[in-house]
Amino acid sequence: MKNARCVTLIIYIIGVFYALPLMFEYEPFEERGLQEILANVEEKFYRQKPTKLGRNAIFRWTYALINALGVYVIPLTIIVILNRKLFLSIRSLKRRSAKSKAPLATKQGININKLDKKKKIPFEFILTKKMNTSI
Repeated sequence: MKNARCVTLIIYIIGVFYALPLMFEYEPFEERGLQEILANVEEKFYRQKPTKLGRNAIFRWTYALINALGVYVIPLTIIVILNRKLFLSIRSLKRRSAKSKAPLATKQGININKLDKKKKIPFEFILTKKMNTSI
């Protein structure tokens, strides 16, 4: 549980530092053009314009690069690596099971039985659940 809290805190801090520059990218200004067109309206109209930081090309490119890395490249790379590890683990389990001629059992008592090639079933494997009759 302590590891989960530590990881959550780290992700929260990274998120704050990631979003912090966005607070200083734009500033509100009062638009007077709409007030002149709509003469009888008492409300003020505000829009946003880029600040000096928001107009800085180096900031824009750096933030776009960090955004691309953090949102697309790094998560996709992690998913590919973890899927590869999972695939290799499953393949290793199948090979060890084939060598010992044991069925591939799971925690729920489900075995994967190979079907005969003569049967016309579209699935290569079928799941069968063992019934617990010792009750």
